[in-house]
Order: sequence, then structure tokens, then C-alpha cells
Amino acid sequence: MLNQIQPFVNWLRRRNPRARTWRDYHHILTRFASIVQHPAAADVSVHDIDTYIAVLVDDGLQPATINRYLSIVSSFYGYLAAEDPDLLSPIHRRRHFLRKPHRLPRPVPLPDLQRFFAAIDDLRDRALFLLMLRGGLRIAEVAGLQLQDLRLTVAPPRLRVFGKNSKERTIYLSPQMRTALAAYLAVRPAVLCDALFLPALRRIAHEQFAAHENSDDDKPGETPSEPT
Repeated sequence: MLNQIQPFVNWLRRRNPRARTWRDYHHILTRFASIVQHPAAADVSVHDIDTYIAVLVDDGLQPATINRYLSIVSSFYGYLAAEDPDLLSPIHRRRHFLRKPHRLPRPVPLPDLQRFFAAIDDLRDRALFLLMLRGGLRIAEVAGLQLQDLRLTVAPPRLRVFGKNSKERTIYLSPQMRTALAAYLAVRPAVLCDALFLPALRRIAHEQFAAHENSDDDKPGETPSEPT
């Protein structure tokens, strides 16, 4: 089944190369294939879906997460059906989708928030978490921010965010968010990386060293020295 999954994942990546959706789909569908253990999607039955759900429940996943996984598998079958109209999805909503409780969001108590931020002494992490708390950004949205997305010198200060399906929106920065970002940018290392929040500096150094080595190898008229 993996040879059917990969074209679907490639299609998702072509549709929206900036989003991380295709990685999630690849992971979830690969796990699906390992659980049902059929060589082709057409061989999967409704009973295999029952088994798949039972495994997810045993893994401790919540109903909302399981339903999301089922929706991804359904999307995979919808993609395959474009080439094989006779292929039917083994997932049936009334049989397989789980009921999930509807609860209102509960705010984090202020003392808990104060203790949480008191424990953060890294300026990057403090700015990162404030964007998620005050700006409502998702983890993937924060990870995808670029330096050019930040507008601290305009009035009012703002941030350009690319959400699901690369939908663009603007987040206006509160004084607390602006102060945290300015403090982080003041100590942000000057490296060849456009990401607003830098990953581990050792990885950046390795990537820049590798790029430098490759550029040296491509110089014309030079031959590598013989190993001693």
C-alpha cells in the first residue's frame, strides 16, 4: 500500500508546499498501512477499520484525534477513487466515527501562567510561547515564521502568519508580545537563516559548513587532494 500512499503525499505537497500537512498525512497513513497489513488499499475491509480504531484506542488517542485520522484515510481513498471509480472507502461515518464530548475551552489559571513564564529564562522561548498564548498561533505556524513576516517598526506592529492551507492572516502585536520579540531579536545570532525562531545553533552551523564545503567542491579548475 505504501506505493499508493506516496503519490497521494506528493500530490498534497505540490498543492501546498509551505504547509506541513503532507508530513502528518504521510506519518498517519504509513501507520495505517502497518496496522491493516494489506498490500493494496482495495483489500481493506470495514472489519480492518474496526481493528485500526481499536489499536488507536489502545494507544490512548482521544475520539477527536481518531476521527481526524479516519478523515485522513478517507481523503486517501477519495484520491485513489479519481483513478479507480469502483474503489469504495471502507470507512463508514455512522459505524466508525466516534462521538466526542463538546466542551468549552477552559482558561489556564493566572497563577499557573505566572509560574510557567517565571521558569522560562530563554528570550527566544519566551517570545515563542507568548505568540502562541496571546496571538493564538499554532505550533506549526510559529515554526514557519520568517524574519520578513515581522513588522515591528510600523504602526501598529504586526506579524504575517500563514495558517492551514497557506491562508494568510495578520496578527497585531500587543505591547507584551512586541517587547518580548524585540528582546529576542536583540540577542538573536546573525546567521544565514531566515527563520524567525532559530533551531539548534549546532544544526545551523552544520548546514552552513556543509553548504560551504559543497560550494568549494563546485569551483572550476580545482581538484581534490589525494587522501593521505
